[in-house]
Amino acid sequence: MGAIRDIGVSAHKLAFATRASARAYATAWMALRWLPLSESIVVRIANAASHAAQGRDEVFAQARPRTVQTPAGRIRLMLRPPDFRFRPLVSRSLHYEEEVFRLLGERLSRYDAVIEIGANVGVFTTAMGLLFRLQGKDVSRIVAFEPAASSCTRLRQNLKLNGLGAVRVVQAAVSDHDGTAAFFEASPMATTSSLHRGFAASLDRPVGETVVQTVDGAGIGAFVPGAANVLVKIDAEGHEETILSRLGGFVREHRPDLIVEVLRRTAVGIAAATEGWGYRAFRIRPHGLTEEPLSAADHHSRDWLLTPAA
Repeated sequence: MGAIRDIGVSAHKLAFATRASARAYATAWMALRWLPLSESIVVRIANAASHAAQGRDEVFAQARPRTVQTPAGRIRLMLRPPDFRFRPLVSRSLHYEEEVFRLLGERLSRYDAVIEIGANVGVFTTAMGLLFRLQGKDVSRIVAFEPAASSCTRLRQNLKLNGLGAVRVVQAAVSDHDGTAAFFEASPMATTSSLHRGFAASLDRPVGETVVQTVDGAGIGAFVPGAANVLVKIDAEGHEETILSRLGGFVREHRPDLIVEVLRRTAVGIAAATEGWGYRAFRIRPHGLTEEPLSAADHHSRDWLLTPAA
C-alpha cells in the first residue's frame, strides 16, 4: 500500500510541475466527480494530491466557481485545486467539518443574528446566509469578521456568487483592543493564519507577517443592534481565549449561543474565560451533541457548542 501511495504522490508531483500542467490536470479531475467512486478511493486520491502539492501554491490558477454539497445544503464557492485537501475536485461534496454544517442546518432557525469571528473564505458564512434567506430572514444580520486581505477578498466573492452581498463583512480581527496587531500567515488563504506566530507555523511552512485591523470584542454587540437571539461562531486559530475574555458583557446582556473551536492546547484558557457564565458545553460530534467539560478536549477536538444552562 505504501508503494502505491508513493507512486501516486510522484505522479501528482509531475502533474504539478508547471502552472499549465497543474491547471490541465485539475480540469481533468473534474470528470471524476461524476464517477461512482468509493469514499476510500476519493480519500486516497485527494490525500496523495494534497501531499504532492505542499509548497506548490504558485503553480495553481486562480479560484474558480464550483458547486459543492454540504449537510446544510448546496453552495457555490470560488475554489482553488488545493482548497480543502482536493476533496471537492474528486467528489461533489465539500467534506469539511460536516458535523458543524449539520448543526447549523438544525439550529439556525433559532437566531435572528449571527456573528462569525474568523470567517476565512466564507464557507460557513455562505451556508448560513443561504439558510437565513431560505427562512425569510434578513441576511444583513449576519456579520463576518476576517482579518486576512486575501481571504476577505474570496469571502466577498463567495457571498456575491450566492447572491448574498448584503451579508456584512468586516476586514478585521476580533481581539482585546481597537487598533492594529501583527498577523501571521503560513501561505495565502492558509487555514492556520493567526494572531499567534506559533499557531500559524504549525504547517511547517514559511510564515509571513502583516499588520491587520482589530476590533475590541467588548463592543461586539454594536454590530447586531436590537438582536434578541444571537449565534456567535468563533474559529480564531488559537485566539479564542482572548476573544471570549472580552465577551462577558455581551454574554450577560444577550445570552447568545456560541460555536467555538476548542483544541487540547486551548481548552484550559477557554474554560477559564467562560467560567461563571452559567453555560453548558457540548462537543459537536458526527452523531450529534454530547455534553462534556471543555477539559475533555483532545488533539482531535474541533468545535463545541456553548449554550446557556437556563
